[in-house]
Amino acid sequence: ELEYYRGEIAREKQKTKFTAIVRFGWNWDSNRNASPITRGLTSAGGAVARPEEIDTNSIESLARLEVEHDLGFQRRHRLIGSVTGLHDWNLRSNQFTLTAVDVRGGIAIDLAPQELRIQPHFRYARLDDDSVFVAHGGSIRFDWPTRQNLFFYAIASGEYQVFNATARSPSSNLRTGPEWRLTGAARYVFNPEHRLTLTATGILKDARESFFDYSGVQVGLEHGWLLGRGMFLLSNVSWEGDWYDAADPNINATKREDNILRVRTVFGVPFATLTGWDTAPRPLRDIGISVGFEYTRAFSNIDNYRYQNFRV
Repeated sequence: ELEYYRGEIAREKQKTKFTAIVRFGWNWDSNRNASPITRGLTSAGGAVARPEEIDTNSIESLARLEVEHDLGFQRRHRLIGSVTGLHDWNLRSNQFTLTAVDVRGGIAIDLAPQELRIQPHFRYARLDDDSVFVAHGGSIRFDWPTRQNLFFYAIASGEYQVFNATARSPSSNLRTGPEWRLTGAARYVFNPEHRLTLTATGILKDARESFFDYSGVQVGLEHGWLLGRGMFLLSNVSWEGDWYDAADPNINATKREDNILRVRTVFGVPFATLTGWDTAPRPLRDIGISVGFEYTRAFSNIDNYRYQNFRV
């Protein structure tokens, strides 16, 4: 134990630090294809039979490497970067198998007690055998802690998104275009065990076709609860409203309006607490096990986009 803390102190003194995170898990979705809860689909050519809901079991693996390099100034200015890879493998078929990569780099400027982070980024996604999404962009984040257990942050981000047409979604490429987001958040720490975070985000999407242009708002509330012995419970509820600029002529003459509600909770416990093996080697004690549940309900003024999904 003493050697571990000595190692942590030595790590803090290093100019360049690396952090690796590896996660494996199993997911179940009740409606992975977002099949609408109505009897049929609306289209300009008349009613179309509703596709059946497809439930999936998948194995999810995630790996993330973070790097931080101290620039050697009196203030703690740092170069920062991360690479994240995700693979979600559908066990029942090749459908809905997702691979995604996120690469970020930039600088963190110490304005003690505030901090400013500027990071360009690159994102890529592959669904089944198709390359479906590529994005280049960047973000600016400003963190502002206070002495009253209140913490604020703001994020401005933008990226140019390229969607590729596929056999199952031949019009996806019409979504290609820039997207801008502006987020403001406040976190209040009631005590060491409880914290509450409120976020609000404005969204502006511009696409090749005006019926894929929209403006939106997201609002989220999250409660974090440290239960002791390393255990935690995270609970989150969010709402998103999206308002489209024009009607899709392939559906009807109505401008689409969506309201999406999500409720999520995650319980986590360290390996040593779960097994009672308090003298386990340090690498085993750094392993955590979590169980989560998420419910998504989408409301829309167009039947095609009303759906619900349960995820475990």
